[in-house]
Amino acid sequence: MSRMFTGPLVGTPIEFEGKSFAEDASHCTDAVLCAVACAIWPKKTAANWAVAAGVQERMVKYWMAGTYPVSDTGRRAIVR
Repeated sequence: MSRMFTGPLVGTPIEFEGKSFAEDASHCTDAVLCAVACAIWPKKTAANWAVAAGVQERMVKYWMAGTYPVSDTGRRAIVR
């Protein structure tokens, strides 16, 4: 399993567990985004993602639980 994330250059694909994702992340499911967030921030995932996305930690916990879909700012925070 590859957990390599390539650089933040525009157009650079992000590879996660053998799958490549375009940098816009518009086609990624919320489950994939949550898995990537956990790989980026293995400890305090919700707190770190909240800071990066500019939202409350509670909202990120809702995203991770599947209560609400991940917002555009949440998606951008993962891709950056």
